Amino acid sequence: MAHVYARPHHMLQTEEEVLDIVEDDPSTSTREIARQSVIDVLQLTMACRISILIFSVLITFCSSDNILDLGGKWLVKEASGSKYLYVVNMKIWKLLCQGGIYSDLMNNGIIDDIYYGANDDETRWVPRSNWTYYTTFTVHEDLLKFENIKLVFDGLDTFASVFVNDVKVGESINMFVQYVFDIKQDLKVGNNTIEVQFLSPILIAESINAEQNKSYSIPLNCPPNEYRGECHANMIRKMQASFAWDWGPSFPSMGIWKNVYIQAYHETVIRYVVTETIENTDNWVLNIDTYFANNTKQKVDGKVSFLLSLGSVNITRTVDVSESLNEYGDIVLSESMQFSKWFSTLSRAANFMFHAFKEYVNTWWPNGYGGHDLYDLTTTFSTTGESETSTKTNRVGFRTIELVQDTITLV
Repeated sequence: MAHVYARPHHMLQTEEEVLDIVEDDPSTSTREIARQSVIDVLQLTMACRISILIFSVLITFCSSDNILDLGGKWLVKEASGSKYLYVVNMKIWKLLCQGGIYSDLMNNGIIDDIYYGANDDETRWVPRSNWTYYTTFTVHEDLLKFENIKLVFDGLDTFASVFVNDVKVGESINMFVQYVFDIKQDLKVGNNTIEVQFLSPILIAESINAEQNKSYSIPLNCPPNEYRGECHANMIRKMQASFAWDWGPSFPSMGIWKNVYIQAYHETVIRYVVTETIENTDNWVLNIDTYFANNTKQKVDGKVSFLLSLGSVNITRTVDVSESLNEYGDIVLSESMQFSKWFSTLSRAANFMFHAFKEYVNTWWPNGYGGHDLYDLTTTFSTTGESETSTKTNRVGFRTIELVQDTITLV
């Protein structure tokens, strides 16, 4: 499915810039209307502007983690231009606070509180429109010296194309996953731009469903009429309740809903850590999968240290790493930490075993059944000579869950 994207040619922040375009815009009747529109926009966004200016000061390059935070000043416009004529046709990029498109429009006074009255119906045009987010950032020479430079979106909701300096670097189709784009070749010293063009999730879902129906239909197509919702949520990887549920109205949002940042490194960084707890007769086994960011050589060398804090007892383990891309395109280190619920300390070559007294490990219980003990697991990667490090901390609970499917005999 091909899409044609309308590319904005200008970023506007002042009244005079707006008025210069208005003079050449036949759809706008008078300069006074335009001037008042700008004044209204500035007044409505004053609180948001103050907070964004503060965040802008905090956009710094962190030498320890090599991260350039891109939170703060982002701008948004409706790509189609079918709504709020004076704002969109004058190419005004509107200031926003972080959040989805509904909260961004409410913060700017474009729409009223969506939870009031019949405003869920009044704002049905919002998710049927396409929206574009935009920001600028400064790159220094030191950043470009890193071998790997990635643009990381922890959450994009949902269908978006991402441009850096007018070059498309990637796209998203799933609300629930992290997206990482290689942008080293697209950056330049000085001012740079990022643009994220979102497509309507409702229209995309309809398109996917129409294509699916050429083979066979997948129920349920639409929610009950009483929900006043949208159809075909099951066709896309997006929060299903956003298309309406029995407990809430339909608000299929779009936007940058989690952190966005640039991450630079030579060897790698830890992307995420996945743990699994297994209870044996006399010990606990903690399986740890450490996922590393890819690099130009597609291999990671160094060492990884694990620190599991069990109250007054700390368990440590350090292993050498020399891992390449696996069949799934991931670089993963898999390790196991074992420790008894009863006895003393023991170390083996194949794995690490820690035998602690039972009180050092309290089992996690659901609400109302007991305590909810969670323990810190800190995973640190370092290169030879420790010139580069990356750390992640997870909270681990010790509990096994078993699905029992035995036949139930009614008495």
